[in-house]
Amino acid sequence: MPEKRILPQRHVQLGAQIYVNKYDTPAEMREWVRKLHKSGLSIFRVFIFWDIIQPARDQWDFSVYDAIFDEAEKLGLQVVGTMWCVNPPGCLNIIDTFRNFGDLNDPRYWNDVALDYVRRVTKRYHRSPALNAWVNWKEASRPLKKNPNSMRAFREYLRVVYKGDIENLNRVYYNKFSSFDEVGELTQAYINHEFAPYPDTLDWERFSNYNLCEKLRDIYNTIRSIDKVHPIYVNPHSVSNNLQPWGQSIWNEAKEVDFLGLSNHPAWSATRVLQEPYRLNQYVAYNADIVKSATPAANGFWEVTEIQGGPTMMSGHKYTTTSPEEINHYTWECLASGAARVLYWTFNERKTGHEAGEWTLVGQDGEATERLDALGENAAIIRENQALLDGASHKLDDVYILHSELSRQLAMLEGGNGTVEAGNEYDPDSGKSSGPHNPRNTEYASDAMLGAYLMLSDLGLSVSFISEEQVIAGALPKDAVLIAPSCIAVEDGLCAAVEAFVQGGGCFIADFVFAMKDRYGFLPDKNANKAVNSRMFGAVLTDIMPAAEEIAIRTDGFELEGWFLRLPMKAVDCEVLGTFENGRPAVVGNRHGEGRAVRIGTTFFQRYLTKPLGAHLDFLRSLLPEQLFQGIRLETGPDEKLRLREMVSGEKRILILLNDGAAKTAVLRCPYGGELRALRGGESIAVEVGKPVSIPLAASEVKPLVLTPEHN
Repeated sequence: MPEKRILPQRHVQLGAQIYVNKYDTPAEMREWVRKLHKSGLSIFRVFIFWDIIQPARDQWDFSVYDAIFDEAEKLGLQVVGTMWCVNPPGCLNIIDTFRNFGDLNDPRYWNDVALDYVRRVTKRYHRSPALNAWVNWKEASRPLKKNPNSMRAFREYLRVVYKGDIENLNRVYYNKFSSFDEVGELTQAYINHEFAPYPDTLDWERFSNYNLCEKLRDIYNTIRSIDKVHPIYVNPHSVSNNLQPWGQSIWNEAKEVDFLGLSNHPAWSATRVLQEPYRLNQYVAYNADIVKSATPAANGFWEVTEIQGGPTMMSGHKYTTTSPEEINHYTWECLASGAARVLYWTFNERKTGHEAGEWTLVGQDGEATERLDALGENAAIIRENQALLDGASHKLDDVYILHSELSRQLAMLEGGNGTVEAGNEYDPDSGKSSGPHNPRNTEYASDAMLGAYLMLSDLGLSVSFISEEQVIAGALPKDAVLIAPSCIAVEDGLCAAVEAFVQGGGCFIADFVFAMKDRYGFLPDKNANKAVNSRMFGAVLTDIMPAAEEIAIRTDGFELEGWFLRLPMKAVDCEVLGTFENGRPAVVGNRHGEGRAVRIGTTFFQRYLTKPLGAHLDFLRSLLPEQLFQGIRLETGPDEKLRLREMVSGEKRILILLNDGAAKTAVLRCPYGGELRALRGGESIAVEVGKPVSIPLAASEVKPLVLTPEHN
């Protein structure tokens, strides 16, 4: 963890990536910088490719980057420099492409070669007036391979985790070792994947992240030893999916940097919502809200470091051309989540390899496209309202979602079994199915988290995510709402912390087999979690009954469809809110201390991702505190594909209307009076307390407005 984080002041900006291709000339790069400036953008990022600045073993050539920084200085632009020390240059003959990794656990490579590159780059540019910040590792993640160097580091990690006592490890592992030095020395003639060693596998995944964070720390400290001024950050990607096997954990990476960035590419990561294109904009907001929640900056600073700016023809999981309307949606979705700046990928084209010729804001003729013009118009709106937006933050969070990395790790390890069904993406070779229609796919815990987010978004609520570590540390506000979607595996101490939160006045809602397993996928001692849950929910879970047939849950006023699991309970000291077909309790609610806990005995949140039923949405609303719905409200429902997002800037409210469908009229109601105006153009509208305000919207329009309350 940095001794003292450097926190940038919030200054809302739009920008892009200027891509530096091998053999691009200084003159060509100067021209791209000038074109970016002409477009109205004010900040850009560059990869400082090691392969470009070290073309031969004993030769260093900074001429291209010198030209970029010099031109930016002349034009008053800001530059984010991205280090490239994990991908050694071709002249060293270590890797076969610029995106493959050197052995970061080889001290001869890492300490003597890679960090030397970092020192050279930092010394070269840290005094440039154009330099804004450093990214220490683009999208920090990689599948960590087992070799003598990584195994040596793994054993040191195990010594730390198991407190230097080999018997602590032996109590968890299948094998019995006399010392940590013996771990990893086994040879096997056959591997039974269905009975993979859970502790060994999960420890390796967690070590991958631990090891990655060590390298982030090394890069940070190397830069900071020279540059005492500029912030250093990292931009995780696919934050909504489980990337633990690749070493990524946003909560742990956040401990090693000044703030978090985000790679937010729906064409790559939004595979779970592709069946409903209008959900893509919500998915962009979803990723933004995750990073908003995890950034370590005390002032909440974070940014979108990459977001899709152009066509994906052969790359990405979705082929598409980003439209001007999508540029508007992506920009304001991210700003509504509190992003201080949004940088698009990419301004100009890359010329080789994957994504060559794609993703660009400029066209094939090198000139501005409609999407770049749209981005420039948004940049102009921001400049016209700079003070208002610089002083803004996202709306105070209504609901917290538990971001359980343990559950996501376990899902990846033991999920995926499925049958050949439409939408299941069945793999006949492995017998695995990763599609969202399979309730036990490898992403089921992530799907449940996304389903919960979409439900809350459809209800017009503002969402934050919280880690298990934070809940255990008591970080939840006293009267908050916490939702735990498909959180099957939890850290020791989480259930006790949640119970204390409920007793203190919090509201807690869980579905699935909450807290059934521990961090190794084992069933904990029955007194550890079961007793706490029985006490908290006022009911005992009596059985687990997977079901392929339809499941009906009857409640007072709602007919709900269960999915995958029937989890009948025995009511002890609770209110039965819903029953299964046979009358056994399916949903229970319990006043526990000053708060309330609700347990839903089926796979409730994950189901909404693939089948967003209105009855389920209405039922969730009935479980939530009514005060969450007493602020500024949008009257039209989720079927209208219209949402309202809100920001706070002093006494003013920035209201962002996002229309994902046909032309329509939005109807707002406000609990106080004032004046409403668009951030650009249009007349002011008088707002009366509780009276409807009608705002016409074109198809796919985004309309940011500012509401100034009247003073009585």
